[in-house]
Amino acid sequence: MKRGRGMRIAADAAYFLGVAVIVGHLGLALFAGDRIPYPDAMLPMAYLEIVLLRLSVWALPELLISVWFYWSHGPLPERHRVRNRILIFLPVAVCLLCLLIYVALTAYALLLFSQGGMRGM
Repeated sequence: MKRGRGMRIAADAAYFLGVAVIVGHLGLALFAGDRIPYPDAMLPMAYLEIVLLRLSVWALPELLISVWFYWSHGPLPERHRVRNRILIFLPVAVCLLCLLIYVALTAYALLLFSQGGMRGM
């Protein structure tokens, strides 16, 4: 099945924009992770927590974009097929890892809260 050139360009643009968003957020988490941008907010969060939340929300759109990118480029060549699939879906794995970490931290906080408070955090 032949795919249109415009569809492929749109998939490329969306994929590389998504990868740029993920790389930018990871850079923010690495270099400013412990800073609190709005300390007077009702719920002050460090940049690391903000990045985890944003990348967790970004997991589903990035999965759809990666599948679209993979589909629009047609069948992969026989050589390095597994490597190419891993590289295409690596941003999705990063977002899903952030989602897993965020869910685990939330479950841990709820467990501590149900046992009588948040003294352990």
